[in-house]
Amino acid sequence: MSSFPDYLTYTKIPCRTSENMAMAMQFHEWVVPLTDAVVAAFLLLLGGNLGSFLNVVVHRLPRGASVVGGGSRCPECGSPIRWHDNVPVLGWLFLQGRCRYCMTPISPRYPLVEACAALVVGLVASVELLGGGANLPGQRFVGLGFGSDVLLTRTDWPLVALCAVHCAMLMTLLVWALLDHDGQPIPRPWIMASLAVAVAANAALPLKTGAYPSLHSLADALLGLAVGAGLGMAAGRPALRAGMMLVGGSAGVRGVLAVGLLFAVAAGLRRLLCGRDARAASVGESATQTGNWAALDLFAAAVVHQLIWRSADEWMARIPILGFDPAEWLIRNANLSAVVTLPDVLMAVGIPLYTS
Repeated sequence: MSSFPDYLTYTKIPCRTSENMAMAMQFHEWVVPLTDAVVAAFLLLLGGNLGSFLNVVVHRLPRGASVVGGGSRCPECGSPIRWHDNVPVLGWLFLQGRCRYCMTPISPRYPLVEACAALVVGLVASVELLGGGANLPGQRFVGLGFGSDVLLTRTDWPLVALCAVHCAMLMTLLVWALLDHDGQPIPRPWIMASLAVAVAANAALPLKTGAYPSLHSLADALLGLAVGAGLGMAAGRPALRAGMMLVGGSAGVRGVLAVGLLFAVAAGLRRLLCGRDARAASVGESATQTGNWAALDLFAAAVVHQLIWRSADEWMARIPILGFDPAEWLIRNANLSAVVTLPDVLMAVGIPLYTS
């Protein structure tokens, strides 16, 4: 951030005298941190409400009920839940974990999911938006600036859209992990739609710069999706395969490989800390078995990677075999004109089109 706040150039505050300049700087010193805190609090609140919706999805989807129609009700007595009892986390605490009407205990998983979603969305969105995309790889957002003054006065809408896609990806991984933990299958149309959105968002909002950035990001997303499918098949569980493919379609080849390494670390730490109970829920168990934590390990790994994406990408690029970017090589060697055609791609990968 510059020594003088950029947003003051958009105001009518007179700053010609040294006294006014000092007053403006004092104003900046306490207003911007306060605004940062307000933005972060709003993102936490948004994440908590998303977590409440995820609880609805996990509860209703296996029962074939609508996830958008109808208000929340007690699953035991069917009484409608009042709006103030449905406030994320706080509603459960005020009710002391019981239904207001029938006094049936309410599972503590509900506030835990809401708190987890609030923390993840609040942290990831704050790092990306208030940090000016400094955690993202590539040169797209380098030098954008950071802080709520930049976010509110010089809003970079592609960054906002990209942050929304990343938070949606993480929330999707969380709800898939919860369904897998309960032994419920993930609907195939949902998986296909999520993968399509991830790949399309990668192409529409490229992090790469230079020639053909959208095409480069699209090729990297498709290759990442293929690598994620391979890693997921090795893991053996459909939820892990779908989650790895979603990560690959969103973060590309290096991203899904980095998440795979973090996933192994997270799974190892959980088994080390939780002992035999955690070892019993191995990666290769049946997809219908309940109590499996592997997909939650993947969710945790994806969250950590999102926060350190730039550093992880730079570290992965130092590894000789991973320093090679197949998507970049494909674009550099293809005969690109106004439109990239199938023959261009086939010639780039060395497949002859004509035989003598």
